Amino acid sequence: VLQAMAGVKLELVSRISELESVLLRFLAHGDLQLQNRALDAIFNTRKYGSALSSQWKGRLKNLLNDNLFREELTALTSESESLPHVVHWRGLLAPLIVRILFGRFIARKGSASGRHSLPLRRKMIMSCFGAWDQGSLVLIVDFLLESLKGNSIKQQLGFLNVLGDVFGSLGRKLDEVSMNRLIQSLIDINEGVSVNDEEVEEEEDEVKTEEVELEISNGADQG
Repeated sequence: VLQAMAGVKLELVSRISELESVLLRFLAHGDLQLQNRALDAIFNTRKYGSALSSQWKGRLKNLLNDNLFREELTALTSESESLPHVVHWRGLLAPLIVRILFGRFIARKGSASGRHSLPLRRKMIMSCFGAWDQGSLVLIVDFLLESLKGNSIKQQLGFLNVLGDVFGSLGRKLDEVSMNRLIQSLIDINEGVSVNDEEVEEEEDEVKTEEVELEISNGADQG
């Protein structure tokens, strides 16, 4: 479906804002092929396609190319001071970059060591984010908290690893509001896990009670 969308002018779609939200979620996926197709489809929308320059479109695509990723990310990190002044930075570019790099961060593909290793890629991504100004960092926090909504407890627990890296790498640069929002999300996840554990225990107790009742019933029948 995403591949087909890349060849259609999506501004003609009646529910384009909803479609853009779906495409943005795919852009943050940990599958490189899905990310590429989502980005191509996003470029086909009027909001992004007409506003972004061909140069920036190329740079975004570079972040989804294993051979060009390291070079492009290094360039973005070195340009961190000037990025907030780029046209459409906070409105369009930064949200796209956050989702692209998040997808690359959670992707499991990568060797244990070497130039394209997973640990090195994650370290470079956090270094890039760490060079951003506070206003741009808020966009990362917004995305992370938005991504938590509607996820299962298991998915939220997996998300804790990402939040841990965010705290470790960006904690000192986050403003007080962003920090409090992230801390509250951790508390909410913990409370959700506790409630879930209690529900599981209650279900297990109910099963055991039913098993005991069944054994008693069978014994009475046999007697």
